[in-house]
Amino acid sequence: MRKVAVVTGCSYGLGYDIADRLIGEGYFVYGLSRTKPSINLFAFPDTFQWIECDISKSDQVKAAFERIGTYIDVLVNNAGVYEWGLFKSYFTIEKIDKIIDLNVKGTIYVTKEALKLMNKGSDIIFINSVAGLNEMEWEAVYSASKHAITAFAGALGAELNTQMDEIRVTSIHPGGIKTSMQEKHPSKDKFLETKEITNTIVHVLNSKARYKTIKLFSDIEWH
Repeated sequence: MRKVAVVTGCSYGLGYDIADRLIGEGYFVYGLSRTKPSINLFAFPDTFQWIECDISKSDQVKAAFERIGTYIDVLVNNAGVYEWGLFKSYFTIEKIDKIIDLNVKGTIYVTKEALKLMNKGSDIIFINSVAGLNEMEWEAVYSASKHAITAFAGALGAELNTQMDEIRVTSIHPGGIKTSMQEKHPSKDKFLETKEITNTIVHVLNSKARYKTIKLFSDIEWH
């Protein structure tokens, strides 16, 4: 029976590449995002289905998983938003709400609904960040959101690591990634390629090891 994966934030960048790679690995992929992904993912309708969904809206998340309505083997929590700047002068209430609503609440909403469709031996993967392990200068709110997901993934993994559930939870913490979100970053040329993250995801899914936290650092110095 074909394995089924759900990937959030699939319309471009890392999420698009994750969906594409999992399709190549033989998964049927449900992609959740606010904007429609490239036509390439739709080339073979028997391997991919896009569902329009703003994960920061709990009602949209619930409706999306009701539409999926089948077992899920893999959930990749990839969707997120990145903002950087001086907290005192740059971050408005609107920017703060956007980051927390999407990166934290949205990820938790998705995980809650996905678990209703997951059986023993399934995987939940969080695309986190080094900002979820360190206190990153100019990234106060983003770091706060990623630290929250680090705690959530760790606690959830402990809950699900039982004979009753046997669902593996892995948190992947890359450094900077070469995506459109990081286009203005001065060190973007030293960032990770998306294939380094997709390779890690496939390794986790094919391994019997019980991972918790995986760190991937780009060729820059993080403080």
